Amino acid sequence: MIIVALSAFTYQAALNWKIDSGNALVKFSLQAHGVETKGSFTGVKGDIIFDKANLASSSFKVTIDASSVNTGDKGRDNHLRKNDFFGVETYPRISFTSTKIIEEINSWVANGNLTIRDVTKEVTIPFTFETNDNKGVFKGSFEVNRTEYGVGKSGKEVGDIITMNLEVPVEK
Repeated sequence: MIIVALSAFTYQAALNWKIDSGNALVKFSLQAHGVETKGSFTGVKGDIIFDKANLASSSFKVTIDASSVNTGDKGRDNHLRKNDFFGVETYPRISFTSTKIIEEINSWVANGNLTIRDVTKEVTIPFTFETNDNKGVFKGSFEVNRTEYGVGKSGKEVGDIITMNLEVPVEK
């Protein structure tokens, strides 16, 4: 009986992946004032349980630090932190919690809830996972409409659609 319990614990523990927060990056791009504007977020934290052979038990519960927004322009970054965009004093985190993970050809899709400024919407994030022994990296890309989350207002100067690119290194 003890061997069965220990085996189950070992199996479950093998599914947990620790995020390398220092190297995890969420990049974004959008059209602003007629040019492509790029930036990133750091401070990725959370719980990742992922097993290619057991997707029903796999899950993502991840947050990023909204105040870490970085476009390379200090003035723009400070403006993005204010209440008319991310409102980081009131809404310090952006979060994603998966509801289902499915396999595709050579990749997977995480369906789940993305919360920005306390507005939660369902999103689909196609991703890949490359692993080498006890380390790996999740990579994914998806689009969101920033105005649906109350991030700025719709207008001609700044595009509504943001492309998000994720690169999250992990280890067991």
